Amino acid sequence: MIATFLGTSLLRPAALALQALLTLGFHLPPSAAQGEGPDLRARFEALDGDPRDPQAALAVAELWREHPGLTLGVIDSYLEGSLAKFEKHGVEAQAEIAAMEARALRGAQAADRAFGTSIFGDYASAFASWNPEEQARFRRGQALYGEASKALRAKDPKGALAKARESLELARPLGDWWGSAMALSALARAHGELGEEAQALDFAAQARLLNHGLRLLEAELADLELMLRAAEALGRRERAAEAARAGASLAEQLKNAAAAQAFGEAQKRLTAK
Repeated sequence: MIATFLGTSLLRPAALALQALLTLGFHLPPSAAQGEGPDLRARFEALDGDPRDPQAALAVAELWREHPGLTLGVIDSYLEGSLAKFEKHGVEAQAEIAAMEARALRGAQAADRAFGTSIFGDYASAFASWNPEEQARFRRGQALYGEASKALRAKDPKGALAKARESLELARPLGDWWGSAMALSALARAHGELGEEAQALDFAAQARLLNHGLRLLEAELADLELMLRAAEALGRRERAAEAARAGASLAEQLKNAAAAQAFGEAQKRLTAK
């Protein structure tokens, strides 16, 4: 999906707009982790200077470990950049496109090494392998997610459901795990707004697993809040308590004091004798 530079941070505006909606229950402010950060893109390129150097991959992996929540944004900036270049220049820019995709894949492989996952490499390799028809489906999925987010802001959860469901149907077969996570979060929010807590819990849990794997920590925090609310509404006390515990721990990692307090209070309430 789209990685946008705001200052030196890599954020996705539509995702952050939905994230703000998802945290209305606790009225939580964004954490400090998504504020002004180091220029990871420049640091990554400096470390990735010689792709034949095995130490370079180790150094990049360490860089990602230091900044987990911003890792995917850096990697994605090369993937989105390569697609934008193809859309503008076509095959004439193939050499530059190939170089951008190769750098993204090296960064993704280093991320998998850093976090003990496989999702970064799969996401980057899937993105780089799309043909023009699949690229068009990806763009359509992005647009549909934007429409779902707009519907949620307009208090139209039924409209959001239709758009988010279609976005997910496009993203999943492409291996667009970031887009899939965003669509799942939107589905969870919409079902929650409609009082359909079982569906909200199902989709929020799926989104949380993807966002955790991708180290999209702010999005994971929002998913955990949805899980907490839905599980508690369903009377699933143990699952709600675990969501609260995980949320408190993640909020502390993100240096989000308000979220840590809110999740912590929920955990105490749910674990009280």
